[in-house]
Amino acid sequence: MTALLLTRPQAQSQRFAAQAKARIGAIPVLISPVLRIVPQAPAVPLEGVAGVVLTSENGARALAEAADVAGLPAWCVGDRTAEAARLAGMQAVSAAGSADDLVALIRAEAPAGKLLFAHGAETRGRVAERLAEAGFDLASVVVYDQAPQPLSAEARALLASDRPVIVPLFSPRSAALLAAQARDAAAPLILVALSEAVAVAWTGAPPARLVVAERPDAAAILDAIAGICTSASS
Repeated sequence: MTALLLTRPQAQSQRFAAQAKARIGAIPVLISPVLRIVPQAPAVPLEGVAGVVLTSENGARALAEAADVAGLPAWCVGDRTAEAARLAGMQAVSAAGSADDLVALIRAEAPAGKLLFAHGAETRGRVAERLAEAGFDLASVVVYDQAPQPLSAEARALLASDRPVIVPLFSPRSAALLAAQARDAAAPLILVALSEAVAVAWTGAPPARLVVAERPDAAAILDAIAGICTSASS
């Protein structure tokens, strides 16, 4: 039976595993994160800040741990990030999409005053640069890091088997980190990438199949996985 290997940070993987089992049924799931979230607890420059910009739920939680941001407006890349911001007391607005959608939302709403972009040590999408180029007064602060993790022995054994393995890929960095540990994978790999940019970051063993999600979000990845499982069982 085809297995599902989840390599996102632990909390996100556990949530996705529950969603996958609810949607697909009894699919074997193995969680082995290739990244661990490490809050940085920086000094957050909140003086004069009129709102915050967030590109991940990890950023929302880490910012709330580092500073009192309750009540501040928060422009968020997607619904999950917005949910985390609301739980931290922020007044969140979701761009419901990608970094492009987030930048477009902020430009359209044109908030007055200084904005604070709270993010991880690794970023993509040039959000800060594009907002600065658009004339916004923007400060940036790193509120968390993502420490690389080796695959578990169970995950390595799964990749060395002849069992088909569905592997969702959510970011270029996690795709590259997993690929580096899966160059000799014997298992038939079915990769489901968040976007073309994520797909091209894969340099591991050639997959038996590569699918790019129709939208850059977890729901679209789950849709693709459900379709793969349905076609495999028919």
